[in-house]
Amino acid sequence: MKKNFITIIFFLTCGFAISQENEFSLGVVGSYDNYSIQTLESFGSNVYTFDIISAYALGIDFRYQTTNQLFIESGLLYADKGYKVDYHFIFIDPNDPFIPKKSTVKLRSLGVPIMLGYNIKKSDKLNFYTSVGFLNEIVFDISETSTFEDDSIKESNNVSKKIAKFFLTAQLNFGFGYQFNDKVELNISPYVRYGLNKISNDLMEFNPISYGGLIGLNYKF
Repeated sequence: MKKNFITIIFFLTCGFAISQENEFSLGVVGSYDNYSIQTLESFGSNVYTFDIISAYALGIDFRYQTTNQLFIESGLLYADKGYKVDYHFIFIDPNDPFIPKKSTVKLRSLGVPIMLGYNIKKSDKLNFYTSVGFLNEIVFDISETSTFEDDSIKESNNVSKKIAKFFLTAQLNFGFGYQFNDKVELNISPYVRYGLNKISNDLMEFNPISYGGLIGLNYKF
């Protein structure tokens, strides 16, 4: 984790240092994710079933155009993710106040993407591009509310204590930018992400795969 953030700081420092000589832009960005996850099987069945109830991010975007074709992109993202968890326990007492039947888990994180991009086709108004890189995320807040077999609702940590606090994700973007004028550009970028670590080693069968889209408005300096 420490090495990842040293790399992030290095790229950001280099971008600011040389932005005086090349095109540099700053913007706001938002995204929405759709995840594909698979829980571990226990004794031939899934004890936990996960559904995604929310996965969005908001933040700021930095882009430095190194040449007419290549650019480096980074930023800072606040992400909010939510999971609905259903339990499939076998038990004797159907009204046991200590056995959960469903939970809602909320994660809040800060992430720093590091992307290398290539302009496929660029004109005065439109720019088609692709980029590849990594997203580093640190979870700074996690909460869980569970409904138990007696229908009582309480705060708990049945699932949240097993979820990772750091995520490293590979990301591939395909997008286009529309130039309103020589300073303001709108960017829309669908993407695919592959998690290089699991959401939970105890609960998940595979690393997560997600797809979604970014929309941002950048101002060029």
